[in-house]
Amino acid sequence: MEGIPITVRRMNVATSPLPQRKQRKRTAPQVVEGQVAEGQAPQTLDMHPLQEAIDGLSRQYLESQGAQKELQLQMIGQQKEALSRWMTQQGEWQRQIMEQQLSQGQQWEETFNRMEQRQNEQQDSIQRLINIQAHQGARIHEMHRRQIEHIELLDEQRAFAEGVYMSETGYHINTQAKLEYLVGQLPILHPGITRYEEVKDELAREERQRVEESHESVRKALEDWKHARLARMRGNARGHKEDKQGKEHRRPQK
Repeated sequence: MEGIPITVRRMNVATSPLPQRKQRKRTAPQVVEGQVAEGQAPQTLDMHPLQEAIDGLSRQYLESQGAQKELQLQMIGQQKEALSRWMTQQGEWQRQIMEQQLSQGQQWEETFNRMEQRQNEQQDSIQRLINIQAHQGARIHEMHRRQIEHIELLDEQRAFAEGVYMSETGYHINTQAKLEYLVGQLPILHPGITRYEEVKDELAREERQRVEESHESVRKALEDWKHARLARMRGNARGHKEDKQGKEHRRPQK
């Protein structure tokens, strides 16, 4: 019979003489399921249930793989969306900073033009006064000295303002370069990078501290310049007083 392996016992049964009819009518002993009766060849294992179990596990594994892949695709989509929003925010911030820089540049340029125009007007006024009052001697000399000090004061103020402007311009240029690097050189947002919303308070605090330190440095430099100018003016006044006293001593007695 197909499916039953050929064993030594079966070969012996095949070669033995046929039993009598009475013996053939003898009822076969009942065999418990899962056991082989004595004298009967072992049956082969039915692989169909095992194959069905393997197929079921395979289907479950494929379904699990599909769900995992779908979850990965959703996470990638969320990361791309977050990156797009972040780049949009950075672009808007960059645009605002550029507009502020342009506005500040225009304001500084207008201020410099007004200062230069005022200086030119003052120089013209000084020259006219010198030409008109050349015959007044000491008075003209005193006015000329004061006008020169005023011009030097304007020059120092302009140099100071230009220094502050160049310092702020350099800072804005460096900031602009950093923003361009962040926006243009990072094509993929790494999950380990801290989001801007998590560090914006700390960055704002550091920026306020930097601005306060810069303002304090400017105020200190301006205070030092005022003290130096006051000392120079006192020295000039003392020298003028000594010159006046010398002229009075040299004046002939009547």
